[in-house]
Amino acid sequence: DTTDIIWWLLYSRHMEEYLLMKKHKKLTAQFTVIMAFSFILFGCSSKNSEESSTAVEITEEEETSVENKSPAEDDTSVGSNEKSPDTTTSDDKPENSSQNEVLDILIENHMQYGYMTSGERSMAITTDYDSPLLDTKYSLTYPELYDALFREAQHDASLASENMTSFEDSAKEFLTDNITSAERLFDEKRISIIRADSKLLSFREDVSWFGGGAHGNYGTTGKNYDTVSGRKLSLNDVIADKEQFIEAVKNQLNENYNVKQGYSLNIDYGEQLLRDSFHFDTDSEEVEWTLCYTQISVYFSPYTLGSYAEGAQTVVLSFDQYPELIKPEYTENLPDAYIYKLTPYENTIFEDLDSDGNSEKLDINITYTGREDEYPEEYTLTIQSGSMECNFNFRSYGNCEPFFVKNTDGSCYLYLFTSHENDYSVLLIYKITNSDVTPASLDNFAPFCLEQNYEELETNLENSYRSAHRTLNYTLTNPEHMMLSSRLSTLSTCFGCKDYHANVAGVPQSEQDFLISDPLRFQLKQDFELELCGKDEKPSGKNQIVSKGAVLYPYATDGISYLLFKDADGTLFYAEIEVNQYPQLINGVIAEDVFDGMRYAG
Repeated sequence: DTTDIIWWLLYSRHMEEYLLMKKHKKLTAQFTVIMAFSFILFGCSSKNSEESSTAVEITEEEETSVENKSPAEDDTSVGSNEKSPDTTTSDDKPENSSQNEVLDILIENHMQYGYMTSGERSMAITTDYDSPLLDTKYSLTYPELYDALFREAQHDASLASENMTSFEDSAKEFLTDNITSAERLFDEKRISIIRADSKLLSFREDVSWFGGGAHGNYGTTGKNYDTVSGRKLSLNDVIADKEQFIEAVKNQLNENYNVKQGYSLNIDYGEQLLRDSFHFDTDSEEVEWTLCYTQISVYFSPYTLGSYAEGAQTVVLSFDQYPELIKPEYTENLPDAYIYKLTPYENTIFEDLDSDGNSEKLDINITYTGREDEYPEEYTLTIQSGSMECNFNFRSYGNCEPFFVKNTDGSCYLYLFTSHENDYSVLLIYKITNSDVTPASLDNFAPFCLEQNYEELETNLENSYRSAHRTLNYTLTNPEHMMLSSRLSTLSTCFGCKDYHANVAGVPQSEQDFLISDPLRFQLKQDFELELCGKDEKPSGKNQIVSKGAVLYPYATDGISYLLFKDADGTLFYAEIEVNQYPQLINGVIAEDVFDGMRYAG
């Protein structure tokens, strides 16, 4: 049927990439794993025997090698050290009419945590770095960018390890000399993807650091790459008129940070500082900037234009306001739909909110408003455009990840991911027009975590502990392809993921079922009859008794009525479940009487 043809086309495309990489001797173990993961995820759309299968049919040779592996040992299970990022967008979605594709980006986070003790005193030390990675399906289309980001991620990981060792030495000194000015040393970097398309990758880095002393420091940097060549871009590459650009930045600084606004920054007096920060004609570090779909942002960290007390400054210049400022190759032929991440505090952006072809200025602010006697904490979301201002209160356990969404029909939304108890992630959706903001939806979604690893590390220092935690998450860049996960209750509390697109109301919608992304492991307490699945992963109508003591691995589900299992040999079984009651049932039998290993979150 049509669905099977789509899966086969997807398989053929990946196999073509595989053969090309093999021909040029660039095939890696990670790419092989990626193909397997893509096949599994693509097929996750089966609801019952009358619908499409949950995984694309693989060749007999590949099937043998996969089935000889326990799913607990499969490289595609969450937590595998060998897995490399990849899932591919579903090809049954319409293509961008602009022919400028939006790219899928992953965020790799490396966090090292440790502490040292001396008597009753202890010091915590943390390095926490994000690095962007290009989805592996682009490794042949954009190999230079793929390699450039991979090298930068390796550099970030190395730097984090070096900083951790340095912090350990500093902590030892502070504790030995009884210096009490610091209880925690940290170095953190958060990544926000601002633009990711076939012309440009632009992302913002928000950094903060404290190594002891009177105060730490913070700031914002921008990284910008040509997608095809992988070359890091300078302002000279994107600015059409240098003098006009400097004058526009100066005017905006004076408008945003003048004395009337409560600031003491005097840009006219320090104009030379401003000009010196650009370094147009030298090899020195230039001013920090990012380029979005509708605007360019310039970032000045503390000490750049003024004292530490005067803080950081940001200037946002819209393409509509300055139509000759940016070279046309970066302002024309833009994608029809896109997503970019905002900061979790103040944001000024320019977007066409009423589809009239002109951008409106939009301020999106999130402020902490405190908490009562217990968590979660309370925040206020303020969205303002012209005379329109809307305020919304929400509660969260500290996680506030806002994204601006431009849908295919031109409608605009704010996606706001927050956290509730037990790591329960909630997506709040607000529809934005030039006259109003209305809540559109609230549901259990989070960006899909493709991989996570944890390990304890050795340390040469006494009375110290050190660990490392690595995660690999999809971020949101394209409303037609959003890899999201949800918490499920299918014989256990677990997480399932699938590919979503934003529907006409801006709400994530998917025609697939969930691939279970937790490495669950159930052991049978008794002999139990299950229905076998064929190679197409559809129930075959043939039943088999699975022996007591056998281990089954939950594989895919619709979250409500069925669950697919694999055994250690890769044999696939189908079972009916009832989850909207307790105790839950499998094939009409109480599941806790059938399995050991089930677990539920409170």
